[in-house]
Amino acid sequence: MDAPRLIRLRLLATTDLHCTIWPFDYAADRSRPGIGLAALAPLIAAARTEADNALLLDNGDFLQGTALADLFATADPAAPRHPMIAAMNALGYDAAALGNHDFNFGLAALHTALSGAEFPVLSANLVAPPTDQNPAPNRIFPATALLEREMLATDGSRHLVRIGVIGAAPPQTVEWDSAVLAGQVQACGIRAAIAAELPALRAAGADLIVALAHSGLGPPDAGDEAEDACLSLAALPGLDAIIAGHSHKVFPGPGHAARPGIDSNSGRLGNIPAVMAGAMGQYLGLIDLDLVQRGGRWRPVASQSTLRRVPDDHDAADPRLLALSLAAHNATRRNSGAVLGESLTRLHGVFALAAHSPALQFTAEAQLWRARQLVADLPEAALPLLTAVSPYRAGGHAGGDAYTDIPAGPLRMGHLTELSPFPNHLDVVAVTGAQIRAWLDRSAALFQTIAPGARDVPLLMPDAPCYNFDQIYGLRYRIDLSQPPRYRATDGRRLDTSPPSRIRDLTLNGRPLGPEDRVLVATTSYRTAGGGNFDMVRTAPVIARSDASLRENLTAYTRAANPIQIQLTPVWGFSPLGATALFHGPQHGSLQSHGDPDRLIEALDLQPNGGRQFRLFL
Repeated sequence: MDAPRLIRLRLLATTDLHCTIWPFDYAADRSRPGIGLAALAPLIAAARTEADNALLLDNGDFLQGTALADLFATADPAAPRHPMIAAMNALGYDAAALGNHDFNFGLAALHTALSGAEFPVLSANLVAPPTDQNPAPNRIFPATALLEREMLATDGSRHLVRIGVIGAAPPQTVEWDSAVLAGQVQACGIRAAIAAELPALRAAGADLIVALAHSGLGPPDAGDEAEDACLSLAALPGLDAIIAGHSHKVFPGPGHAARPGIDSNSGRLGNIPAVMAGAMGQYLGLIDLDLVQRGGRWRPVASQSTLRRVPDDHDAADPRLLALSLAAHNATRRNSGAVLGESLTRLHGVFALAAHSPALQFTAEAQLWRARQLVADLPEAALPLLTAVSPYRAGGHAGGDAYTDIPAGPLRMGHLTELSPFPNHLDVVAVTGAQIRAWLDRSAALFQTIAPGARDVPLLMPDAPCYNFDQIYGLRYRIDLSQPPRYRATDGRRLDTSPPSRIRDLTLNGRPLGPEDRVLVATTSYRTAGGGNFDMVRTAPVIARSDASLRENLTAYTRAANPIQIQLTPVWGFSPLGATALFHGPQHGSLQSHGDPDRLIEALDLQPNGGRQFRLFL
């Protein structure tokens, strides 16, 4: 019997590009090799050349995340074509899904940006709510696309192959961006939305179906509203490949704990090939599929998922993309370079997960300055006013080399964009002392449990985003790492067990903060909308809200308080355990430049994969 005809199809995947086109750091105004779609483009070209048949797909979050993205976020239909869309058109993307951050600027700006796209942009689970005239939810964007491609078989024959593609994003998008999406968008779960589209795609003739799920891997039993749902998608009959993302992690690879259903060698979730390509254009994901014709359609019979990384010292970039975006790049540099004031202090967050950070204190002071104005005429103005801040660039999910470190000197717009990268607003909530303790316990889930006397154990949970480590200025408290966490670090879920609080010696103005005491806390609209699953914040009443963005508030404060000088105010610390813990930091991290007199930290050796190990004495 003759061997069946074989088609080899390569899926090329990007995700979480965050409008990073050039390998460039606009805050520091310098080249940053190893990132950017223009630097990734040669890898895309090479991977295409190696394959007889290839599709290029993006998994969302491609329109927000850099100063360039902010500059081109407009609802003006007469605006020039968005530079990121122009770059993706030039590379010949076959389809893309929308991620949560693509909605950050509102629907009008999103429609304007996508108007020039020459590829389908998909969202199955973010739809328009029903109206009296139209009682069923309406599509804002197509849920699926059916790509018909003539493909070359290994015997030289050509055949039509139909590839169904479905896009979905975290349902929490509607909450996170409620300030710009309220009443315009509603969501359902990722798994339910993708499952609902599978039969129609098969009926339309799809040979294979690919999920562009802007979502992390998550547990196999992820619930209907799960933010990270890709492992649960593997149980859906009829799905042939999964492109994951959102978490800025990579798959396949060693960074995933051994769990049932995850094969980090072949890159499979259950029996489904999958890939997750990091962020900022650092990686290209590949899924190689062998297709044979069975039962009237082409079916995958073998697969291999791999990743290719842009080398950190890689300076080559696609000249077409650089030329297409040169005007936008230069305009962004001019805007980011605008001097707003001066800082007499180095504003860094190099050790922000282990010690106090001048950059975070600067942000806290700016938020308190604005919050005082917001509550001045309210009945609650007599209550103590605090503020919560968290680091965005402190390694981990932000990237192994992503640390805020702004030198003393001119403070530029690019620096403030780095400190406040998202278009969030300032909210003031009224909470009790009990809610404050729960808030701090949720934040402290970032840390491992450490036994007294332990030596050189990991300090941080491996999957915990740094931006969920809220530090509340105006208080004093210690974190007791000998106690297990009350919340799960990855998703904020309250654990079934009820260990004692990790928070010790919680005081306000030198006095213990009681559970019934009432205070005000200035925080971000992301947090009050449910971001990070801080339920004690989401359910708290918002008594005041700033119309200006956090970055606009930072800008106003910089001008009002110029020059900026930070004297570190002790806020939080660790309970003494007679133990040592290790954490990762940047290669340039130094105790002289980035140290905290309240912490004893020792610099260790450089790591083979970049960066440096540090030892914290607890």
